[in-house]
Parts: sequence; structure tokens; C-alpha cells
Amino acid sequence: MDKKRVEAIAVNIMAECIGLRVRLLNRWLTSIYDDALRPMGVTTNQFNLLIALSRLGKTTAKRISKLMLMDASTVSRTLERMRKEGWVKGTTAEDARSEDLTVTEKGLDLLKKAHPAWCAAQDRARRILGEKNVATIHEVGEVLWTKARTA
Repeated sequence: MDKKRVEAIAVNIMAECIGLRVRLLNRWLTSIYDDALRPMGVTTNQFNLLIALSRLGKTTAKRISKLMLMDASTVSRTLERMRKEGWVKGTTAEDARSEDLTVTEKGLDLLKKAHPAWCAAQDRARRILGEKNVATIHEVGEVLWTKARTA
């Protein structure tokens, strides 16, 4: 394949690739939330898992990874760090092969403490993206949540 053809392919992909655009959007948004949450000592990823755990109550890492569409090993590593921070605790599940996870009081306190920073990040993202784009992101998110819940 000649160099000009490869360059044309690259230009086309950069102009049209949905995956590339979503990855850029993800990295950009994550940096906004990470910057806001950093003073509390929590990352966006950890904060999202805390939110999911607080909503689900007692659950397993497997269920969280399925619901959040995350790799199970990434969820396990992140939850282990969160456990070391005292934000999450685990108890042996009924089947004894897995662990039931819950948010601790320290984790709930972190959520309350981090909420204003999250609100500031949310406002910043809304201002930059605009309400129409935020609405579109919410619509797409609902489709994905529905698929994750029913899968």
C-alpha cells in the first residue's frame, strides 16, 4: 500500500471515527472531574464506583463490572485500592466464591465531601459542551444503561 493511500485512510478515520471522538471526549471529561476531585484524594473512576456501590447496596465486583461496562480486572484493582482507603468493605457472599461489597461510612462521607467538587465539574462540562450536546450524551447513556441492565 502506498504512503498516500495510508495517509488518506488516516485522514478519513480521524474525520469519521466515532470511537476516536468518544475516547477524546472521555479523556477530556475525565480530566475535568479528576481535577475537581483530586483534592479529596479520589479519582473519577473511584468516585463512579462509589456511586454505583451506594446505589446498588450490597453487590459483587462482577455485577458492578457488568453494570458499568468495565473490565472485571480493572474493577477488582480499583476496588482493592478503595478498600485500602477504607471506602469499601467486603464480606463473603452466600455462594462463598465471591464477595459482597458495600460502601463504608468513610466512603459515604467521601461522597458527601466530594459532592460540591463534582457539581463544579458538572457545571464546567455543561458550559463547555452546551445543553444540546449534554442532552445527547444523556440519551446515549440511557441506551447503554438499559443494555447493561438487561444483559
